[in-house]
Amino acid sequence: MESCHGNGIKIDNRLKNLRYDTPEANRAENTYDRGERNSQARLTEAAVREIKNLKGRVSPTALAHRFGVSVGAINGVMRGLNWAWLH
Repeated sequence: MESCHGNGIKIDNRLKNLRYDTPEANRAENTYDRGERNSQARLTEAAVREIKNLKGRVSPTALAHRFGVSVGAINGVMRGLNWAWLH
């Protein structure tokens, strides 16, 4: 069991907004941060789509420079390791 936020806002820790549930239920409600909602994200969904569309036509190094991220981040997107849910 884990803490879940009813409205999906992790900083809203009012008792009426909290409950215990399974990790699966928490993920199903999208109350976790992924993609642009993650405070650590350096790419947008639009940028990821563009990177995926340019795969094989532009080098990972050039894309990394263009989007201000590491080559590893670009390779992760291209290999489906990062932003895998985004098609």
